[in-house]
Amino acid sequence: MLVVLLLSLAPSGAVVLTFATSGVIATIPVGIDPGGVAVDPVAHRAYVTDGGDGDVSVLDTGRNAVVATISVGGSPADVAVDPAAHRAYVTAQSTNSVSVIDAGRNAVVATIGVGINPGGVAVDPVAHRAYVTNIDSNSISVLDTHGNVVVTTISLNTSPVDVAVDPVTHLAYVANSSSNRISGSVSVIDTRSNIVVANMAIDDYVGGLALDPTTGRLYVANGSRACCTSNNSISVINTRNGSFVTDIHHGFIADIRPFIVADIGVGDNPGAVVLDVAAQRVYVTNNDNIFVIDARRNVAAATIRLGSSADDLAVDPSAHRAYVTHYGDIGDGGNVSVIDTRRNVVVATIRVGYTPDGVAVDPITHRAYVTNYRGESVSVIDMPTVAPRS
Repeated sequence: MLVVLLLSLAPSGAVVLTFATSGVIATIPVGIDPGGVAVDPVAHRAYVTDGGDGDVSVLDTGRNAVVATISVGGSPADVAVDPAAHRAYVTAQSTNSVSVIDAGRNAVVATIGVGINPGGVAVDPVAHRAYVTNIDSNSISVLDTHGNVVVTTISLNTSPVDVAVDPVTHLAYVANSSSNRISGSVSVIDTRSNIVVANMAIDDYVGGLALDPTTGRLYVANGSRACCTSNNSISVINTRNGSFVTDIHHGFIADIRPFIVADIGVGDNPGAVVLDVAAQRVYVTNNDNIFVIDARRNVAAATIRLGSSADDLAVDPSAHRAYVTHYGDIGDGGNVSVIDTRRNVVVATIRVGYTPDGVAVDPITHRAYVTNYRGESVSVIDMPTVAPRS
């Protein structure tokens, strides 16, 4: 029987340890080197990229079973779901393509050639577009998800690492990594003309980014090449500022600084940035910590100590939970930290499979799906079974 360690704080501030006998309700065997995972909650499906054998495992989330293994070839890396069309988009790195999977047929309905070494993919279901980051060709492929064709390829100065789309202002924001001669930046794309209308120099290093669709504020992880400096921060940019939008659509921004409403220190090497819109909280992975930002006041709200390096992060807003995978935890298995986002504390450390990597949450069932890279499996976590004892 699986044992789950639960942590809570006594009134004195001491850590209280309690135990539960559940947490992982299923361990589902999948293919070799599972990494990416995405959930379609309405279709009751989860899609897992099996990078070692060129497949995507399709899980029935109601039965916690593999219902299809679909060959996409070419080292599949990332996967994103269009929840309206019930289609999944999978980047295949060694074949420089994106495979489109139809949930109803559990089959590839299109294979679209893109740039060199495609990494991430983001879907805009309203505009029927998908944006693919081509790491080694320094470009973004824009896909028409109705026709399953490349609309255009947008050239960038350096390798794109992340992308976010604002359907209100018709702008997309691309985080670009630094090179030997070029600092990290954010490229701004007009999604109607598919033209880069601005390149905003941020800092030496740019990591993940997240956009709040309700406020239009963009959160960018950035820092200095010199370790341990105060430059490691989250820059908060007000993209709904009238002059920002006007300047962008006229093709220039002379100085990004007037639109940065806050620079919030988050320690060394900030990575993934995840937003909880309802709670107005921003979560940032940083080595073995999670930094929490109060988005209403643009201040650091908490630092959550994890004990080991954070890899991936997913938030379940309505259940007030965040899940953090620790890829480096090998030993006799791996761990997932579960955070109570109301109290900003780790409430459970759950043993899963070898080297947990990706994590995604089903917002309807509130179950978390964790890919175990070396374990060739997916762990399904049901947090209501491991709620802290009163």
